Amino acid sequence: MGYNDHDTHRQDAEGDFDGGQAGLFLERGWNRLWKRSIVQPAVSLQYLFIGQEDYQEMGSAGVYVDDFSIHSLRSRVGIGVTPDRLWTLREHWTIVPTVRLDWMHEYLDTNAVISGVSDGTAFASQASDFGRDWALVHTGFRGNRGRHWSVYAGYDLQLNDRQDMHVVSGSMVYLW
Repeated sequence: MGYNDHDTHRQDAEGDFDGGQAGLFLERGWNRLWKRSIVQPAVSLQYLFIGQEDYQEMGSAGVYVDDFSIHSLRSRVGIGVTPDRLWTLREHWTIVPTVRLDWMHEYLDTNAVISGVSDGTAFASQASDFGRDWALVHTGFRGNRGRHWSVYAGYDLQLNDRQDMHVVSGSMVYLW
């Protein structure tokens, strides 16, 4: 859960608005040993709510935006694979690669419309529609050197018929 409070300032106008978001994520997964690999099938359900109060600017522009809320309900089903043994690199590093494939489906409305008035002229704007079905691909590895060093690198791809998104992540941790 979270609360948002925004103040805006531009040229001769300023305004403020607030809102909130909440989410719930439920997942069930299993670890199964199969041919020297750990196979991890999983299913999940995710609900997200985002709400924003109306917005009114004070000043020369006179912008007003109606309040709005967005609801999202997504299911996800997929499978991950990780070797059941650690790989050794140069006698000091242990490496664990992982691969995961998922399919995600959105059940609720994907066409949010935001409306308001600017300088006496009404407008309506449709938010980005990212589609209903997604393929999600993850690959990465975790490496450890003794008890002190740990590194992680990962690549995620989310794609559907409307767009594709690429995310690269990583971390390095030293414990003493």
